[in-house]
Order: sequence, then C-alpha cells, then structure tokens
Amino acid sequence: MKMKKIALSFYLFFFFLTGSIATAQVVGIQEIGKYQSGDVLEDNEHWVEVIKGDMPLVLSVPHGGRFKDEQIPDRDCPELGRVVKGIDMNTKELALAMQEYFYAHYKKRPYVVIANLSRSKVDQNRAIELATCNDPIGTKAWNSYHSAVTAVIADAKQYGKIFFVDVHGHGHKVQRLELGYGLTTKQLTLAYNRKNTVKMPPTSSLENYLTQGGKRDFYDMLFGEYAFGTLLEKNGVRATPSLQDPYPQEGEAFFAGGHITRKFTAADFPDVFGMQIEFNFKGMRDTDANRQKFAAVFAKTYWEFIQHI
Repeated sequence: MKMKKIALSFYLFFFFLTGSIATAQVVGIQEIGKYQSGDVLEDNEHWVEVIKGDMPLVLSVPHGGRFKDEQIPDRDCPELGRVVKGIDMNTKELALAMQEYFYAHYKKRPYVVIANLSRSKVDQNRAIELATCNDPIGTKAWNSYHSAVTAVIADAKQYGKIFFVDVHGHGHKVQRLELGYGLTTKQLTLAYNRKNTVKMPPTSSLENYLTQGGKRDFYDMLFGEYAFGTLLEKNGVRATPSLQDPYPQEGEAFFAGGHITRKFTAADFPDVFGMQIEFNFKGMRDTDANRQKFAAVFAKTYWEFIQHI
C-alpha cells in the first residue's frame, strides 16, 4: 500500500490550564481517525510528521529532524539546564525502515511520530521550559509534537495495549542498545539482585503494564527469558538490560530514558508501556542495509515479546 501524504488544515486542540480556565491552542494534527493506515500527516509548519498505523505499536522520533526553522531562535538558556543541540543521526530513517518492514512482511504498520524540526530549535525530549528556552514559537512547536503523540495514542489504543518506543541514538563506547525504562544503572543493579524492587516499578515505564494485569512481573520484564532485551540478544543484537547483559558495568555510560518516555507511560496514559531505545550508530543506524537488518530483528523480537507477556 502506497503511503499518501496529507497536509492538514484542521486543528488539534492541546488543552492547558490557566488558573481554572481550560484554553485550546491550535497546534496542527487532529482527527487522525479519519485517515487510513499509511497516510502521512503533517502540521502546517512542517515541524511534525505522523504516519498512521494499524497496530498497538508507537515509534516516537524526537531528535532526527534537520529542519532549522528560522522563525525559532537557536536554543540558548544554560541557566535552565544543559542545552543539547545535536541530531540523533538516521533515527528517522531507522524508524521508517522498521515501519516498512512490518508492512512488507506482516501487512501491519506501527504508528510513527517524527520531529522534523531540528533539536537546535526545540528539544522534544525535555520539559517545555528547557526544550524551548521559553520561546513562544518554540513552545508551539513543542506542543505540536506532544499533541501529535497524544492523538496517536488515542487512536492506537483501539488495537490494544500500546507498546511505546522512543527512538534515539547514542555515541557511547560500548556498542549495544540501551533500553531506558526510567531506571538508572544503580537501580538496574539493585533490581537484578532483587533488592528494593518494591519501590522501583512506580517510577518505571513498565508501571502501567504491571498494574493492569500483565502476566510477567517487574524482574521478568527486565531480565527474564522473554524480556525485550533478552529477546534482542537472542536474535543477535546486544542490549542492556537483558538476561545476558543485565546492567551497565561501572564506568559505562547509559541513558535511562527521558521526558517523553516518562510522560507517555505515566498514569495519564494507562494503556501505554514501553521504553526509550538508544541505538549505537555503527551496525544499526549507519547504512540502509543495517537499518533494514535491524528492522527485521526488531519485528521478530516484538512479536515474540508480545506473545509471551
């Protein structure tokens, strides 16, 4: 099925509170339910792109954009926190390869939400103040992305509980996938040794799964035979946490998961669980052939994972 690109002229109303009054801000993508799987939707400013899917899998790609919209100044607000501007190279292309593989082999498509706007303008994986440096147009762009994810989740839940993957790229020395469940290296180490695990699940991106009748427990979802990382390893891709590589060793860098993963797997989105995946570049994101190779591994891993949880 050929994907059809649609520029949207209708509205998504993103609601926020000002005192006790709810105000609607026009930010772009809405009424996704009217469209067909494979349709490509954009906001009017071309900041955000959504490819409609037809299965309960959502891929978010916040740092793969190259569009440097000159109406938004480059972010420069170190007083609010660390300002990172670099692109996660080829993460958009990787997510598209993953979606295309699902359709080619299973006639199903994940939903994909892509930030085409450069991270130098807005960092979608930060809280809004640091993400935009309080620029008003940047704030609109941040709302556009987050509202698009919200709309996608609302549409995707018709297919079941949603597995959410926030797609990123790392440049760390150890060449493996880093699965971010909102748990630090220290927490993963404790969890693997079955210490303090009662307090961890509510802070993790697995909490909705665990509280809504999932048949695997917290330990199994991180380190068990059918944990996502364990299955990736079994299928030839290094990943931590997993049964084979349960936690980063001392001195090894690790990204635990960021704002998007925490936000969209929290209690406000009870049908969603998942993770942030940080991909190494070489062998994963660097060439079209490697992206397609990983797409096949991801699809195989996904179906095995869903079957057993």
